Amino acid sequence: MPFSLFLFGVHSLPKCPKCGAEIEELVDLTRGLVEYRLYLAGGRPEWEKADVVESENVCYYCPECHEEIFNDFEKAIAFLKGEER
Repeated sequence: MPFSLFLFGVHSLPKCPKCGAEIEELVDLTRGLVEYRLYLAGGRPEWEKADVVESENVCYYCPECHEEIFNDFEKAIAFLKGEER
């Protein structure tokens, strides 16, 4: 169980409402613009991640069945705390 769930006082794992699996985390799907630096190394192009310029959360989904459970951060946190089933 991730350390963060212990901080929330969670002692039992929440269950995915779609597949019923006990899950200790949600996958956060975020869409964004990422800035990279392009340079030549030995005559070949190389990219280095520089910064996330803009991001937008799309949804939170189950890591077992990959079904969307939430699209709201507060509801996702409440679910992990065991407050929302």
